[in-house]
Amino acid sequence: MQKLIPVACPGCGSQEIRDDLVCLSCGSRLAWSQDGHSLRLAGVNHQCPGCGRMNDKNNRFCGICGEPLVLACPVCAGEHPQDTRVCPVHGVRLLGFQRAVARLREFAVNMQVAEARLECFQKAEALTQEIARLEAGQAGGSTQKADSEALPGLVVLYALAAWFLAFVLAVVLANLSEALYYSDYSHGMPQMHRDALIGKLTVGGGVFGTVLAFLLAWHQSNVSSSNEEAAHEESVNRLRDCREKLSRIRVHPDAVALHRQCRKELDAALSACAQEVHKDAFDLLKERAGIGLQ
Repeated sequence: MQKLIPVACPGCGSQEIRDDLVCLSCGSRLAWSQDGHSLRLAGVNHQCPGCGRMNDKNNRFCGICGEPLVLACPVCAGEHPQDTRVCPVHGVRLLGFQRAVARLREFAVNMQVAEARLECFQKAEALTQEIARLEAGQAGGSTQKADSEALPGLVVLYALAAWFLAFVLAVVLANLSEALYYSDYSHGMPQMHRDALIGKLTVGGGVFGTVLAFLLAWHQSNVSSSNEEAAHEESVNRLRDCREKLSRIRVHPDAVALHRQCRKELDAALSACAQEVHKDAFDLLKERAGIGLQ
């Protein structure tokens, strides 16, 4: 039966330690320290920066609190103890890189919030302009209605033009008829026949032109009215949609100023980090911070 040594285990504090230096409580293998009066964990050289426990040299995380025991170089991906300040291969300051990532990540988050607010502000501004344009268009509907009411006047104008053209055409036809059928008479076509022919042709052409003008104006009025109703309905629906979208947007009046300020702070932080961080790790720094290669 192995004897117990009345010395505390540095790992768990238990005093149940066998004489072959194995802790019965936590199972750690122990070794005598240089003073010969205390024990230490065998084969350890990593002290946890979180809880202070000594860990095995091959451990990457603390066996008690889970704190990382190594720092990875962002350039060569080599792992170094937590107390290493600079990568011995590339000269990158490891702790400085981690602090820069944390600092830039905070600026990146603020920038994302500012960009989201700016996007909402721009959408609200565009919707406000669209609503104003649609309301102005609906207010101009009375002018279009007045234009539609002016169509009877156009009918009268078209009818007068038709009667004038019918009269001119009647005179031309009367002269042509006289030249063809009364060329043998010395006095030409009798004036009474000439006036009757011109009157009949003028009345026939004028009536036909008036009916044609009325049909043309009626068709134009129907087409214009249908187009106006469709455009008005589309404008009303579009105006309702724009107002609903605008009511759902949370607008921040200071969005533009906040975005400008965050952009200025982020650019200043990037400039400072570019001087502190190795140039080979700068792009990786922005990627880790969530900024991207912008």
